[in-house]
Amino acid sequence: MDNGNWIESAAKPEVQIALLSVSLTSITILLAVSAVFAYIRVKKKAEKVARKEAARLAKEVAELEACRYLQAEMPALMKEHIELGENAESLLDITGDKIAEMNEKDIS
Repeated sequence: MDNGNWIESAAKPEVQIALLSVSLTSITILLAVSAVFAYIRVKKKAEKVARKEAARLAKEVAELEACRYLQAEMPALMKEHIELGENAESLLDITGDKIAEMNEKDIS
């Protein structure tokens, strides 16, 4: 095959269509592969953003619920704390008496 023959054969419509078909197929394959990689990158980024937003929202909700709980329960907690402080001295005496009784039982 000499050089003039292949140039003449490349000018035929069948060869031109075959070359066009091969080049379009190559471009399609490259686009498909790049689309897969782009999808993976977008999916990872979306997952990262979603996790960050979920953590922020969970923290915000937890803080609000903790504040609501404390606002609702604070009067009762304060009342119990004050009663405990008022009864602390009598509780210490009762505990001391019980300890003394137990020691007397152990000695005898």
